[in-house]
Amino acid sequence: NVSREQRRITKERILEVASQLFTEHGFANTTVREIAAAAEISESSIFTYFESKDGLLLSIVVPKISNISRVVSLNTPWQALTDL
Repeated sequence: NVSREQRRITKERILEVASQLFTEHGFANTTVREIAAAAEISESSIFTYFESKDGLLLSIVVPKISNISRVVSLNTPWQALTDL
């Protein structure tokens, strides 16, 4: 049984590693397998925390967008990325 604190730490580690790999290699060139290996977890564990690789990217990017209310009003969250 994994504690709430351990889940939070794991999720933060995934976000940190994914952000670093996306920055270094680009989103398209980074695999979930690479993220999992760098975070020292199983590939399937990524999907315990994030719906998809796209969802992981959004979890990194959306908090950085200063006007979050604008994101909510968009047709899709991807619009926010095209406006950066």
